Amino acid sequence: MSTLYIDLKYAAMLSARLQNFKQLKAHLYTFSHECEEATYGKLKTRAYIIPAGDHMNVYCHHCGMSHRLSTFMHDLDPNLYQEYRLETFKEAHAPDKKISIVFPDFEEPPKPEPIQNDDRIIWVQDLPMTHPVRKYVQTRKIPEEFFSKIGVVADFNAFAGKYMDSFKEKKKVYPRLILPFFDKDGSVSMYSCRAFGKEQPKYIKLKVKDQTDHIYGLWRIDENKDIFALEGQIDSLFLDNAIAVGSADYSSRYLEEHKDKIIVVPDSDYKRNPQVFQSLMKVVDAGFRIALMPESIPWKDINDCVAKGGYQGKVIQDILLNNISSGVAAKLELNYRKRF
Repeated sequence: MSTLYIDLKYAAMLSARLQNFKQLKAHLYTFSHECEEATYGKLKTRAYIIPAGDHMNVYCHHCGMSHRLSTFMHDLDPNLYQEYRLETFKEAHAPDKKISIVFPDFEEPPKPEPIQNDDRIIWVQDLPMTHPVRKYVQTRKIPEEFFSKIGVVADFNAFAGKYMDSFKEKKKVYPRLILPFFDKDGSVSMYSCRAFGKEQPKYIKLKVKDQTDHIYGLWRIDENKDIFALEGQIDSLFLDNAIAVGSADYSSRYLEEHKDKIIVVPDSDYKRNPQVFQSLMKVVDAGFRIALMPESIPWKDINDCVAKGGYQGKVIQDILLNNISSGVAAKLELNYRKRF
């Protein structure tokens, strides 16, 4: 029994449940499979519903998922699947009737477009275990759950030339670590590009979107809970519900809008750098809470505490939560610790 015309009917009914669903041809549909968001934080239309003999198949170019439409429907919408089963049962036991569906010559679905803005990035999770960049990330003790959010480009100047004209004429070929600033919708607003060697500056930021705030870590936070605000992107990955501002400037609109939830966690250079110290004093004057690591811990930042000091992220988080201050108490503590 052919269920082609029933499959076509239910493919259309599934469209409301499939992100970015689009009909490409008479019997060819495309949509964004859930595997895209898990890997890239960004949805692309790489999945297809295509005719296959006497039924329709669902196939994803990205993860390789391949099912009959009925099996795919069973997992996605069990209630609709039960309606489908009932209709195919009635069809099988209905009086003989001839239904003919003629498909045009089927063409292979178009190859998916490259991931926007990410086409030259190789994610750490896709690197061999022996690759120097993967070993570097492991040496920094970065949690493996973030290996799909951190990448590398082999020719940084060629990569950066897409976003800043000043890099187009530079011929030197060298790699950089890439930390994308994913927004909550999964799109990229900026790249932070870290040097492996002695290239200067150590960090280069490439803006993808024109916006006043570029906050790292928005994809992983719950705004109903307290949010740690750190300077460094890598540092933020060791704490739960943490973001990074990329410098000692905490004057962003995002932080102001979430002031009641923000806990500022500075690097220890505020003790010797007057500019950083004054920036923290302004943070306290603006009504933010701050959390300072105890002076008995000598490391400069969170990553050093983990990689050099052997601390676990959970331990550091508990220490910070027990060292929160604000207002006059925070100012007294900062003045006591400064070394200039």
